[in-house]
Amino acid sequence: MASAIIETDEDGTLVGSSYMYATARDWARYAQFLLQDGVWQGQEMLPRGYVAMMASPVAASRGQYGHGLVWLWGSDAVTPGKNPDTAFGIPADTFWMEGHDGQSIAIMPSRQLAVVRLGLTPASDHYQPQPLIKAILEATKY
Repeated sequence: MASAIIETDEDGTLVGSSYMYATARDWARYAQFLLQDGVWQGQEMLPRGYVAMMASPVAASRGQYGHGLVWLWGSDAVTPGKNPDTAFGIPADTFWMEGHDGQSIAIMPSRQLAVVRLGLTPASDHYQPQPLIKAILEATKY
């Protein structure tokens, strides 16, 4: 990722959940890296199985969050507490990284597919990324 810029909060602390800016191409590289279980250009950069651990559910979250600071369900503007991905036919192994106002990355290991969306949609518009993912899954059926 050549474009990534990581900023700190006002106290100079790296937050870890936000303040990283990058181009869509670099976010896609990161998603591809995760799809490849932490291997990049043949070099193992994460321990084998680390990405699976990241995407394994945290019990206290009732399956909504993974151990690696990822979401296991996409944004839900309609029915909080219920996995919205199911209604859209999104694979159960999908995990998400979600940013500010509709920015999202959906990683679907079973489909070897990642979708990066950097569009800005105010939270007040109740945007959900699942219709986009469903359309892409339908367009890429094999």
